[in-house]
Amino acid sequence: MPADDTLSQAPSARHGSAALPYPCHARAEPVRAPWSLDYGYCRHSLDLLAGAGDGRCPQACPHKAPQQVAVKFDKLFRWHGAAAAAQWARGRRGKD
Repeated sequence: MPADDTLSQAPSARHGSAALPYPCHARAEPVRAPWSLDYGYCRHSLDLLAGAGDGRCPQACPHKAPQQVAVKFDKLFRWHGAAAAAQWARGRRGKD
């Protein structure tokens, strides 16, 4: 499908640049909604299918889960659910 070339391709207040890292890496705490589970890490970085290898998430991001944590989190999430996986991930924070 062709793109609408009448629209500006420049970054705006609502549309950033896909070439830059996510702005959340500069925040003191991982981004999460008040109603969501606290995973201890950025939830996106715990997602093996989309987030763990996301190039826009810098390796030095303080919220990024290590690969071995993401792998175990994925198994726990599938076997025991989100709450159990989140509790385990919070316990791993700072130990890897």
